Amino acid sequence: MATQWHLGIGPSVATPDALIVYNVDNAEGAITIEALGPGGPTPIDGLTDIPIGPGAVITIPLESADALDTELILKATNRVFVERSLPRGVDADGDELAGRSGAWALPSVET
Repeated sequence: MATQWHLGIGPSVATPDALIVYNVDNAEGAITIEALGPGGPTPIDGLTDIPIGPGAVITIPLESADALDTELILKATNRVFVERSLPRGVDADGDELAGRSGAWALPSVET
């Protein structure tokens, strides 16, 4: 369990409920999402100090242009698990595919 997680890339389009965060501690916490750019990590407006209750599960939308098509870092004040959940895209006919594609973020050492 970690307090910092990396996501190789955010969604390519604005996505509600893109991150699922599981608070494994029995304590209140807060989440901040940063975009990793040429100047280093930068907090994303509207995605800082997001409260998460003890043992809670929350979803976080990634809809800001700053969160799209870039590496993301999620920092928490307590131990969490992070899952990315994105729409599956479209088929050859241009129709939306049903369901979502999920992947765990990668835990990392806080910088």
